[in-house]
Amino acid sequence: MHNEMLYIYTIYKEGSFSKAAEKLYLTQSALSMAIQKIERELNTPLLDRSKRPVSLTLAGEIYIKKYLEINKLEIELLKEINDLDNLNKGELSLGGSQYILSHILLPVFSKFQKNYPRIKLNIIECSSELLNSNLLNGKIDLCLKCEDIKSPFSNQGFAFKDNLILAVPKIYIKNFNLPENYFFKEDILNSSYHSFKNLPLEFIEKIPLIILSKGNNLHDRVEMIANEYNLKLNITLEVSQLVTAFHLATVGLGATFTTNLLIEKTFNDNLVYYKIDSPLSIRKFNFVTREKGYIPKAVLKFIEIGRETLN
Repeated sequence: MHNEMLYIYTIYKEGSFSKAAEKLYLTQSALSMAIQKIERELNTPLLDRSKRPVSLTLAGEIYIKKYLEINKLEIELLKEINDLDNLNKGELSLGGSQYILSHILLPVFSKFQKNYPRIKLNIIECSSELLNSNLLNGKIDLCLKCEDIKSPFSNQGFAFKDNLILAVPKIYIKNFNLPENYFFKEDILNSSYHSFKNLPLEFIEKIPLIILSKGNNLHDRVEMIANEYNLKLNITLEVSQLVTAFHLATVGLGATFTTNLLIEKTFNDNLVYYKIDSPLSIRKFNFVTREKGYIPKAVLKFIEIGRETLN
């Protein structure tokens, strides 16, 4: 039964019998015969073969929905069984952006792996927009989010906060006649940057900006700041990762909104920094899981270590 459901699901995901057969290591004729057998038993077609790519019928949509529910239950069953071994085996899957995984959680990963070496860590890099679907379908167990947490997700507590800061190529100071209330990495490291004046927001309209693409929290925040102050942004480039935007700014392709924590971990002499006057410049991240379903001990231990390490 499980294999049969996997066949239908793979055709749905791949959009064709030939691609699905290749992925399943079956011949196309063997896969077609298996699907025909399933449809005869159910007395209804599950796939609309007249469309390209192959799509689901209404019955097929119900079938796939149930397959995903069953698959999620099987994953939860395995995690509960593994927990009987008291963290001596099992897996933990975490999702997040390059910024979160490579610059924020590294010390947490290290400490967790040292304390629980038999738990396999799966680290899945993805954009903000994919976190929700990956949590719901069970691909990841845990992530960090800085938005309001609502059903079907569950807030497992505060993780850390960061401050949004505008990173500007030094050459822009002269080119755009920017004010001199900028600061440097050293001011961020010793927290003295809080005493600097904010950049008047009208200057942001003049500067070429690199921003994150839609689906990222920072994209939404930049749009909200622009709308709040009726700013017309000069957007020259959109990228999917905060770290990429920062590195592009270092070579002068534009200014970008970055964070104090990223600046602390990255050295560059080509940038100066400005404070932004907006409550949206403060982001508070929380650990987030699915609202429903079993939460493995490994997830709870990771959250515990995360709170100790990040605060």
